[in-house]
Amino acid sequence: KGKPRLAHEVYTLPPHLHARIRTKDGFAAWKRATLATIREIHQADVAGVMNLHPMGDDITRFHPHWDVVINGYLLNGKTPKEHRPPHIHFDDARSIYKRHLVHELQLTPEWEPREVNIFLDRTRGIFWSQPKKTWHMVRYSARHVYQPQFAWLNDTGSTGDWWYKPQKKGNVVTYEGRAVIENLARIASDFYRKKRRVWFGYMQNRQYPNTIEAFRGPTQDTEGASS
Repeated sequence: KGKPRLAHEVYTLPPHLHARIRTKDGFAAWKRATLATIREIHQADVAGVMNLHPMGDDITRFHPHWDVVINGYLLNGKTPKEHRPPHIHFDDARSIYKRHLVHELQLTPEWEPREVNIFLDRTRGIFWSQPKKTWHMVRYSARHVYQPQFAWLNDTGSTGDWWYKPQKKGNVVTYEGRAVIENLARIASDFYRKKRRVWFGYMQNRQYPNTIEAFRGPTQDTEGASS
């Protein structure tokens, strides 16, 4: 029922708050702060998926952030409607995220972040609809950030014993193996049993089948069962 419309956004946790999300309650508070930010920025109960990326390009560094893909449609009953949020300045968007972090994590003034880092893809508007772009967006967000199939050990060189090349057009990056293992072990420990992929809005939990029906129409099995 129409082409995909997806937006891509990233919400990074300030470094001095990393220890806060090691607990179950702290992690849940960060998730709530991010969701509240997304909804306020879009001024609507938008739907999508938040994928936790515990590191960035440097696989020795702990760098937790939510990589978010947002559906460009609102669901009014069973009718999808294009969502067109108002323009927002980056400074205002960052202020919104900071405010929700302070509220949800119950930060005292000395713990309030001076700066926060977010990414809103606004290169050609908010939502993208080209199949190649939207498919890349989904794959990029949903991937495992560290991809061991693109790493190998070097026993002979002197420039690092852990070599990594996750992108075909990128360069080989070398690391000390101990730093890589320590970071991967820390991530596994900090996020043990924590949900790293969070569906929200009308795309979550029990609402998902109704969402599929609204966007694709009833399947043959559904039609057969209702007749």
